Amino acid sequence: MLCARSGKPSKRVARTTWDHTYRDTIPEEVRTRFVRRAYSDESLLQRIANDVFLVAVRDDEVFGFADFLPGPEGTAELAAVYVLPEAQGQGLGSRLLDTGLCRFPPGTRFVLNVERANTKARRFYKARGFRPVRELVDVYLGHELHDVEMLLEPRR
Repeated sequence: MLCARSGKPSKRVARTTWDHTYRDTIPEEVRTRFVRRAYSDESLLQRIANDVFLVAVRDDEVFGFADFLPGPEGTAELAAVYVLPEAQGQGLGSRLLDTGLCRFPPGTRFVLNVERANTKARRFYKARGFRPVRELVDVYLGHELHDVEMLLEPRR
């Protein structure tokens, strides 16, 4: 049985999902350096202390995680929902997302950035009520990243 609970994310999940998702759009060196920096031991300790971190676990093995950053009053950022490719399509991402959303007060607005080429994730978020707000361009290690900012308005 898979469950979503607070816990430490898996570097393996981050690396595997990044490679699987972006292998055709982001160069390997950029992916490797991003994951190494974003999921270093120091970064993870800081995230676990300050964020709402959820892991999806079965038999003590992490299959996915979600990272929510509390923002200024009434807002939060969904920084990540990562699910191993072999565990995708089983409702795990939805369970992580729903569990995380419930950890914030009613009326919270959620924002996220997703790579424009990641159409699967954009469809996932759109089906759950997020709407695109604007496109952003960032340069990381000389590679242009084209993100779509998406927003989930509070339910009325």
